[in-house]
Amino acid sequence: TGGLKPHLVILMDIDPKVGLARAGMRGLPDRLEQESIDFHERVRLGFQELAAKEPSRYLVLDATRDEKELAEEIAAKVAALLPPLAKTEEPEPERAERVRTPALS
Repeated sequence: TGGLKPHLVILMDIDPKVGLARAGMRGLPDRLEQESIDFHERVRLGFQELAAKEPSRYLVLDATRDEKELAEEIAAKVAALLPPLAKTEEPEPERAERVRTPALS
């Protein structure tokens, strides 16, 4: 990464049992979904530890919440990080001048 870090990391936190049940509704489990519940709990704990070390960079959300609420909270957090957009009037498009050329004989 060359030392680059994102300004914001969004961690959608969910109990592994609930997450796996949701994933199971999509069809056949992939390689990671086939791992043990212990594996998923360790992965979750690892992400929670990362978030605890840098709380100013991590937005930890309960992924069982309503999708619309989650989207609104994420949008608000992202918007707060973006520079304010100056309201500028769009310039009028330049109009091409008609150039008369002498008729060819």
